[in-house]
Amino acid sequence: MTKHQIASKTVEQIKARLHLAQRILEDSDSLPGWSFNPNVDNFAHERHEREALTEYLLLTCFDKLGQHRDFMPFANWINSQKSQAKSERAAALESLRNQQDCCDPEAMTRVLLKRHSELYGVGAAFEAGIEHLPEVARAHLLDAIRVSKLPPEAKVNLNTSYPSKPIDDPKEEHRLKVRYLYSRRNSFTHNLAQFLGASTPMLSAWPLNGQTVTPETVAPGASWSVYVIDKSLAYGGTPSERRPYGEDELLNFTLRGWPFVLFEVLYYAIDIPFDRTSINLKFSVMATQGDQVDYLNSVAHSDLAHTVHERYGVHLPKGLRVPDHV
Repeated sequence: MTKHQIASKTVEQIKARLHLAQRILEDSDSLPGWSFNPNVDNFAHERHEREALTEYLLLTCFDKLGQHRDFMPFANWINSQKSQAKSERAAALESLRNQQDCCDPEAMTRVLLKRHSELYGVGAAFEAGIEHLPEVARAHLLDAIRVSKLPPEAKVNLNTSYPSKPIDDPKEEHRLKVRYLYSRRNSFTHNLAQFLGASTPMLSAWPLNGQTVTPETVAPGASWSVYVIDKSLAYGGTPSERRPYGEDELLNFTLRGWPFVLFEVLYYAIDIPFDRTSINLKFSVMATQGDQVDYLNSVAHSDLAHTVHERYGVHLPKGLRVPDHV
């Protein structure tokens, strides 16, 4: 799927939503980081609500990418006298022909509901939006999600780390990742979940010269972070979540480079050049080599690539870019 295969109106709508999401993310970075107020929960900072809103706005763009017709509520579809709706209903009921329950109202209703969901359901549109992405963009999105199995005892000991097992079936792994993204979208909508710990405000308070952390001994720093470990660099803020899987196991999902990967994938889908460092944020940098630790408490995102290369000889992840010839 390329920009030329997407309606120009849809391209403009997605571009506007990307701009809105970026503004919200940038505005949230102006909020204070770690607070010295014991009544403030720094692990559930108010900036995390804005990060969750950003994620939600970006995830709903996949609905639009996979939506190839205007939404029609089930009641309108059932009562519509337009030829398209009539033919869709007739085709759905055809599957009951010659079956014992061909005239059973409940069976007919189930068939019609299923077909309506396939044609107009949000879930179907969301999944189609991901599956119809250019292959490189879809891979970039799903590679940012790690999923593994945890043992049954992980259900009880929520704060304990356990060795995990990979998902052996690639198709099942793919399905789990897509469904997980859809569940995150729906949790914001239906469960009023509005927390995404992508940034880490606790890191914004870094003690001067190793002193005890107090308002007087702290150099105010950034809440976003990157880590350099033995010449390897990664963005900080890797939200992790455990979900039930079958009767006994749990799944552990971890998001990497979030929500920047979402920006990159959506800009790629509409063929517009984008660099994640154009999002105006401030980052701390922690570099570890052996027993040596170097810390920079605030670097502009736009300066990050140059800073880590000059200081540590490493490169930021390339991310996903629209090819130069586009």
